[in-house]
Amino acid sequence: MLSLVISIATGSGTHEVKLGEKARLKAEIDSDTQMLCGALAMSSRMYSASDAVESLTSGRLPPSRKDLRHRHYLPLEPSHRVANLEYMRTGILLPFGAHNVYFNEPNRSLFSPKGEWLQRDFDDPIKCWDIDEVIKSGNAHGASREDLYGCLYFHVSDQLYEFADRLSRFDISLNILGRDAVELSSSIKKGDLTSQFGIPSSIRFDRIDVSNIVDEHYKIGIAGVIDAWGDFLKPDKEATIIGHFTNWSGKDVDAEPNGHNCDAEALFTIAQNKGRLPDLIPPELKTAKSLAPKNRDRLRALMSMVTAMTHTMITSVYDNSRAFDRYLLNYGLDDALKRNKLKRKTKHTIVPHRLCASVHDPPSALPEFKDKDSWYLHSRIHSMTWTERYIEICRS
Repeated sequence: MLSLVISIATGSGTHEVKLGEKARLKAEIDSDTQMLCGALAMSSRMYSASDAVESLTSGRLPPSRKDLRHRHYLPLEPSHRVANLEYMRTGILLPFGAHNVYFNEPNRSLFSPKGEWLQRDFDDPIKCWDIDEVIKSGNAHGASREDLYGCLYFHVSDQLYEFADRLSRFDISLNILGRDAVELSSSIKKGDLTSQFGIPSSIRFDRIDVSNIVDEHYKIGIAGVIDAWGDFLKPDKEATIIGHFTNWSGKDVDAEPNGHNCDAEALFTIAQNKGRLPDLIPPELKTAKSLAPKNRDRLRALMSMVTAMTHTMITSVYDNSRAFDRYLLNYGLDDALKRNKLKRKTKHTIVPHRLCASVHDPPSALPEFKDKDSWYLHSRIHSMTWTERYIEICRS
């Protein structure tokens, strides 16, 4: 790792690594990246492993956020509270109780050159993976469902082994370019990347995953993305642009259930019948004892949490497809599609319209879970808002 960082810091504007007989990675290195790599190479002189542990602890477990952590832990099973606390405390991804004495060198890419922890206190890798698949992988290696991060360790290991195997067998070229998405498309069209990266202006793609830059929150927006990347789809019906909307709900009043756009009581009943409403009030607070002064503050705090959680749970049984259509119309999707001779897929073929729905479901389909345990894992471990939506764009 250190030799790679030094090589980047002292090299030219590009860096190439051979990953296999037919696989290679080429990265565009700007001056800021070179300076950062130079600082990382020298960082062992700036802070020690013990300094890193102290910085991680103060960044992930600050006393000022104690109440928030307790609110996060309240709906979790005891074993999952312990697993999460252990991971947050150490930052080491291993099965619970595994010997970790030799894991004593910090990942310096997660710290500033001076040793400051760079991530937020609730950033958690387990939220980035399909939790059902994580548990399945862990079980296959003998890890129990209770050992969340042990399951994640085995799942990530399996994925890395599979990736390494594919690199050894397939002809793969990975290009990393640190450019704005619109600037990148413009550079390709001009032919600026042909000689250096082998990306001709004539290149066309089967898949273009633009993540959540389609959100107006990120300034480019859906119309800007389509104008920039629409021409790069291959001329067949399977070629697709995939976008992920995570912040759109703040732009349309009907994106989430409220007293004016739905039958809240009916949604509450549906969520209750599906076992999705939290039961966090302990028995002793469900009786007349709850009226005692010593219990009132505790009950009030719990009820506040239950109210917030209930809104999120009800959102999972609320159809916001019409509100989403209106949002897309208001932010120029139809006009952008016409300009670029594209269309929006009403029947998806790659990702579902909503999280935890089926790929081929209609836009109005709701998230579904095979049992209460699957619901618990997706709603408590992943902490979704259930307003997230995907879009697929293809040639007309």
